[in-house]
Amino acid sequence: MGADGIECDIRVTQDGKLVIQHDPVIFANKRYHWVHRLAYAKLVELAGSEDYVPLLVDVAKLIPDDKLFFIE
Repeated sequence: MGADGIECDIRVTQDGKLVIQHDPVIFANKRYHWVHRLAYAKLVELAGSEDYVPLLVDVAKLIPDDKLFFIE
């Protein structure tokens, strides 16, 4: 059993980084923050770890060549 591929949602940060992020906002420090208005470093700081907002380029390297990679 397995999957034919994966699907992910992409957002662009203020400094042009492509990140895997479903929602256009994150909730941190008791308020919502628009991903496109944050530099990547600030987004990581608010999220608490790079693990929570991985870069598209890093995730793409993990997808096997025989699998589909759908980007929304």
